[in-house]
Amino acid sequence: MKEEDKPKDEFIDELADSRQPTAELEKSEAARKLIEENLKKSEERFRTFADFTYDWETWRGPDGKYMYVSPSCERITGYRREEFINDPPLIEKIVHPDDQHSMARHFREHSTQQGVFHADFRIISRSGEERWISHYCQNVYGVDGSWLGRRGSNRDITERKEAECKLNRANRALTVISKCNQAMVRTTDEGRFLDEVCQLIVDSGGYRLAWVGFAEQDEMKSVCPVAQAGFEDGYLEAVDITWADTERGRGPTGTAIRTGEPTVCKNILTDPKFTPWRDEASKRGYSSSIALPIVYGGRALGALNIYASEPDAFDSEEIKLLMDLADDLAYGISALRTNAKHKRAEGALRKAHEELNSFSQQLEKLVQERTEELKEKSKQLVKAERLAAQGMMANRIAHELRNPLTVIGGFARRMNEKIPEDDPSKKYLRIILSEIMVLESKVAEIIRIENEE
Repeated sequence: MKEEDKPKDEFIDELADSRQPTAELEKSEAARKLIEENLKKSEERFRTFADFTYDWETWRGPDGKYMYVSPSCERITGYRREEFINDPPLIEKIVHPDDQHSMARHFREHSTQQGVFHADFRIISRSGEERWISHYCQNVYGVDGSWLGRRGSNRDITERKEAECKLNRANRALTVISKCNQAMVRTTDEGRFLDEVCQLIVDSGGYRLAWVGFAEQDEMKSVCPVAQAGFEDGYLEAVDITWADTERGRGPTGTAIRTGEPTVCKNILTDPKFTPWRDEASKRGYSSSIALPIVYGGRALGALNIYASEPDAFDSEEIKLLMDLADDLAYGISALRTNAKHKRAEGALRKAHEELNSFSQQLEKLVQERTEELKEKSKQLVKAERLAAQGMMANRIAHELRNPLTVIGGFARRMNEKIPEDDPSKKYLRIILSEIMVLESKVAEIIRIENEE
């Protein structure tokens, strides 16, 4: 006969026998009542201790059925303990779908394995609320070593998980901000800077897509994507986004640019303002998004857009930090553009300086050439003046020689006519006449040249 099948009186008798071996106590009705009263008080203390635990406590027997469930299960799950006792698989039914696979096997195991099992998992309460449970359980044994089942303790850690999630999101945003600021310091090209920021947001932030769009000042007020990273798969080509106050401009991106305020879509599947882009977004696994205006100098340059794969992925603290990131991004864009302008101005100034140096060198060369030319012309002028003076002198001498030569020539010709041919002096006279003719020719040439000038 099993211990639990014995009549209460027999059980009390045996207990009395073990504690009061004397024959008098065995027969004492008063002792029997005292023992029974003590048992009731002990059971009441145990029941009080077990029923008023804050955590959800359980005890499953070897057959998998509940031997005990604490009333606090209702506070945590919304289900009464009678419902768990009457339907042991209920715990499996309320586990969050994403955690079903990992927890189903554990709840169905009835192993005598030693040690404590621990797991954090989510449940869906009766009211549809998602709650986090920290579950610990271990096997329990009787004094004789027999396996009595498994004791479980379930603590509601939803607030802690939410705090951890917020902290993780804040740390994630801070990491992205830090790395983006480092990128801003080392990058000099605006396009490369924006691509690197988007990549950092996806890699360090764990988001599905990040892209930057600039607000065009055209008639349609278009939003032009200029950088992106993550799982995009043609999304930016498929959507038509503007920042005008129209249907396609009232989504997160257009609203953020138009108002200068961050705009969050908590659930893409249900937000009516996301209707024009819902199908394309759902195909790519986007569940929530945020658009952060890139504002500098009081004007929205565009928007930084971030998409997450889970709904409601952006809490207030993370939004604040991501807005700081957008402000840093605006500052970085402005700094890079200012730096580019300075470089263009420096380049233009350098080019002008080089052109001025080149012109100066050309001018200096020209001056040198003109100086050499003038020096040469000066030399030629001096030479010409010298020649002119010499010509005048030669002319004057020629004029002075012409008359004596004429006289000498005249006398020489007459003498030549009168001297016989056989006279030896005739030979010398002819030589004299020849030289006189040469001199007369030279004098006539000098006078002619002078007259022509």
